[in-house]
Amino acid sequence: MKDLVTFFPDWRGGDPYIDDLARELSAEGWRSRVVGRKGLLIALAAAILGRGTVHLQWYEGFTPERRWFEGLIAWIYLPALWLAGRRGRVIWTVHNVVPHEGYAPFVGLRFLKLLARSSSRILVHFDETRQVVEERFSVRGKVSVIHAATFGHAHGPPVDRASARARVSGRLAGDAMLFVQVGSLRAYKQPPMTVLAFRDAAPSSALLLVSGLCIDEALKADLIRVAANDPRIVLRFDRLSNEELVTALCAADWSICPYTHIDNPGAVNLSVSYDCPVIAPALGPVVEMTRGHPVVLYPPDGDVRQQLASAIGRASELRLAPADGTGGLRVTRREQARRTSEQYLAVRDRAHRSPNLPHDDRPA
Repeated sequence: MKDLVTFFPDWRGGDPYIDDLARELSAEGWRSRVVGRKGLLIALAAAILGRGTVHLQWYEGFTPERRWFEGLIAWIYLPALWLAGRRGRVIWTVHNVVPHEGYAPFVGLRFLKLLARSSSRILVHFDETRQVVEERFSVRGKVSVIHAATFGHAHGPPVDRASARARVSGRLAGDAMLFVQVGSLRAYKQPPMTVLAFRDAAPSSALLLVSGLCIDEALKADLIRVAANDPRIVLRFDRLSNEELVTALCAADWSICPYTHIDNPGAVNLSVSYDCPVIAPALGPVVEMTRGHPVVLYPPDGDVRQQLASAIGRASELRLAPADGTGGLRVTRREQARRTSEQYLAVRDRAHRSPNLPHDDRPA
């Protein structure tokens, strides 16, 4: 029987993933809600009694401010997660195997291994991520791949290229190339390297827009320093509106996404969704997501500045026709929701038939 799905954490602002999944799951017959930490305890109590499914998304939601007491409190949830997991009522989608800014106090690898063992099923979006999760969290036979679907036009309809270029900057004349790095500016996305590599290799007429919310004051200062008042570089440190975000991607010749590591490359997904060619390191999830999409990939090891500059140089020599809108993401959001629904029902059924079967020994 399909009933209520409770998503955790309540981080919907600016991220289309949970809203899109909830919307598509409703077409599969599921009701849903999104809760914070207090709501999660209530949902787990209901799940232990056999009512509803808990779907964990970002485990960073246990420690949103990364304080030591939040890390201690996170451990309180594990017994309830384990009990609900035994009923086939806990699904965990692993978006980040390792948190982007490192582990919060008391919530390290040991905590995540216990969370993995408590979960009825673990979902990932990429084949490589499945292997990493199985090895890092010491779980076998309970990790399923539901390949990532494109975000689609979640931030609004695409904009005509000529109009978009006119809106981005009055300095973008003629056929001058526009490179962008959009989305939240965080250390693992290496925006200073984008600026340095652009200055090293981009044509003199090109423009670079680096734009997104930046709460890291040291990173912000470093970006300002490496930009060195170069008139070709535009820096913005606030969150783009949906219209501004779509306009930037529709105007750009290339979207630069220089991750140090990534398990679920949202900026690449967004770029593919709006048919913007991508420059990024050849990490497994990036390779999977850009298959069939215009892309320049560079080796993820070695001298990052040199590798990225070389990629920008190669991209500058290409004049690409607009992408066809499909990219490498062949799974629709509806298909993603359908397969997620199947996982909810399958693990619940197995738990009902074999309540004493250890999770890690269940068939895949």
